Amino acid sequence: LNGENDLNLEQVDRVSDYFEMSVEESEFLILLNQENRAGSKSLRQKLSKMIEESKSRNTRLNKKLAITDQISLEDQTVYYSH
Repeated sequence: LNGENDLNLEQVDRVSDYFEMSVEESEFLILLNQENRAGSKSLRQKLSKMIEESKSRNTRLNKKLAITDQISLEDQTVYYSH
C-alpha cells in the first residue's frame, strides 16, 4: 500500500471502544486523529492547541489528585503478602 492510511471517525470510535477508553481518552484520540487529517494549516493549529489544552488539564488533574505511577511500599507489601 502506498500513501497515508488515516482512520475515519467510526474506526477511531471502534478503537476507543475496544480499548475501553474513558470519555476523556476517546476525546483525545479523536483530536489526534482530526489533527492528523486536517487539510489546512489553520485547522491543524487549532486542533494542536486543543490537544495541548487537553494535556494540560490532565496534568493539572493528576497533580491535584496526587496521582503517581508508582505503588507505595506499604501497598506493595500488602499486595505481595497474600
